[in-house]
Amino acid sequence: MIEVQNPYTKKIVGAAEETNLNEIEQILTAAHNTKYTLSVKERAGILARAADLLQTNKKKYAHTITDESGLCLKDTLYEIDRVTSAARYAAIAAERIERDTTPEYILDDKQGPKLTVITEPLDLAVGITPFNHPMNQVAHKVFPAVAAGTPIIIKPSEKTPLSAILLKNILEEAGLPKNLFIIVINKEIEKLVGMLVTSTLVDVVSFTGSYDVGNKIAAMTGLKKFIPELGGSSAFIVNDDADWSLRPNLPLKDVLATPASAVRRFGALSCSKTSPMNLLKNL
Repeated sequence: MIEVQNPYTKKIVGAAEETNLNEIEQILTAAHNTKYTLSVKERAGILARAADLLQTNKKKYAHTITDESGLCLKDTLYEIDRVTSAARYAAIAAERIERDTTPEYILDDKQGPKLTVITEPLDLAVGITPFNHPMNQVAHKVFPAVAAGTPIIIKPSEKTPLSAILLKNILEEAGLPKNLFIIVINKEIEKLVGMLVTSTLVDVVSFTGSYDVGNKIAAMTGLKKFIPELGGSSAFIVNDDADWSLRPNLPLKDVLATPASAVRRFGALSCSKTSPMNLLKNL
């Protein structure tokens, strides 16, 4: 088992079962061989019910995120709302995903061969997520997979796996069959990630994390589709020729408060951060 502790209090808040690396190939094969038998309307219904469950137990679920990530309850309540919104949007996308798009590809119906565009789900996806916003990060990989009808294996951060496990339970309570959303965790992170992203059974890898790690994964994925969302360090610059009439009617310290708070959260490991912050001396 992998114990999970609050990063601030150091209190143990839960534990997650550690996946045996010797079983990864078996897990990949099982996930690859498990096919969706649900219609688009059934998948949309699962996502919509998951959204309802998230809101019904909003505070309880927010506490789980707070316990393992250290985020304040205000932020985690907002995170549950974001996950709920993602589920509802994915439900809408699921109902549209198999619509006939053939007319969009026909330039001249009087010439050329007859064609029909067929939409088919990928056989298996892998998602790798970081520790910050641990449920929202997972949701944005899993919900599209459910909408598309693609089984997915998620490797969450070993620091915050409880939110991923909770989301899996919510989806299964909403009606998602087993083996369509699988979670794998192991302390030997590089070895586990390597086994996942190099597998010939995997069609697409979605990764959210650092630029350096993203580059390493890109070098391993070969010809399979790779969708990276990589962190950066974008500068926030205020020049002395800025048109202050366009700024909010607030003191400069308040104008900068939002990016500054993003920098402080998670030690600046936030996609909404702006760091470093550069102001000219005369400002």
